[in-house]
Amino acid sequence: MASKPTVVAVSGVKNSAKTTLIEAMLPHLTAAGLSVAVIKHDGHDFEPDRPGTDSYRLLQAGARGAAVYSSSRYQLVCFQEGVRAVQLAEAFDDVDLILLEGGKHSPYPKVELVRTPVSSRPVLPPEELLAVCTNVESGDF
Repeated sequence: MASKPTVVAVSGVKNSAKTTLIEAMLPHLTAAGLSVAVIKHDGHDFEPDRPGTDSYRLLQAGARGAAVYSSSRYQLVCFQEGVRAVQLAEAFDDVDLILLEGGKHSPYPKVELVRTPVSSRPVLPPEELLAVCTNVESGDF
């Protein structure tokens, strides 16, 4: 039986460069031989498909979900209340590591970004943190 992937949340206040950090980490992680998936949290509702595509038209017509697939990838859109990262992580059973962008309220261990000028100290409890990535002087918090 294969083990479940490790999930780490990359957290921080809005505009703390979470996506930028993940983007910079990915080439290093994959060069080290890890297969990595990313789950991105959006604090607002988002449009899951582009206007003009067939799946967009079907969703606009009232479908509660739509899937588009080819022989090498798929996209799944489901309208469901209360979606949690834990559910989505289950879809990535063939990777070594899942980076959850956001997820400060998730049950996963976290790397928190503390970056001036948007923040000056960690906001997460120390027991939830694996690391703090920061440009703030170490004695300042």
